[in-house]
Order: sequence, then structure tokens, then C-alpha cells
Amino acid sequence: MGITFTKDTAQKNLGHGRSTRKQCRRNSAAGIASAAFEKDIFINIDSSDRVAAYQQSWTATIEAIQAAFQAGSQIADKDSLDALYQQAGRALQGYEEGFLSVYRQLN
Repeated sequence: MGITFTKDTAQKNLGHGRSTRKQCRRNSAAGIASAAFEKDIFINIDSSDRVAAYQQSWTATIEAIQAAFQAGSQIADKDSLDALYQQAGRALQGYEEGFLSVYRQLN
């Protein structure tokens, strides 16, 4: 849900200012990257070194998305965009908590 919300937030904001559009493209790419890292964790489940490396990459990507949502909320030129960024941040947090719960069960 959090990754889908990241993509949807990016799509909704593409019609706004240049800096917002640029940030949305980065957020969309980061969302795709985090999904790839998540997939790679499960594919390489038998290699603890690879899993740890992918998990670190996944965490860094999620943190970058969270920071981008916070920055987007601050530069949003409309209250509706601010609310959208905050809502996306909450959805991403829920996704992060859910994934980390599964990840901890694997280790």
C-alpha cells in the first residue's frame, strides 16, 4: 500500500510546479527501487549477506522517500498537496512497519 501510495502521490503532483514535478519523479523512481530491493530480499533468502545488503538499501530508499515527503509537504503550494504528502507519509510508514515485521520473522 505504501509503495502504491508513493506512486499515486507522484502522479497527482506531476501537474504542479517544476520543483514538485522533479521531486515526484524521484519519489516514483525510489518507490520502484524499494520494491525491487524487497523482492531481492525474498529471492536471496538463503544468503544472509545479500539479504542484509538489500535490507540496508531498502531502508535507505524508504528513508529517502520519507524525507522527500517531508520536503514536499513544506514546499507544497496548496493545502491539498500538503495533506496528500502527509497522507502518503503515513501510508509509507505503515508499509515500512509491515515489511520490517516480516523481515524480522525471517531472521
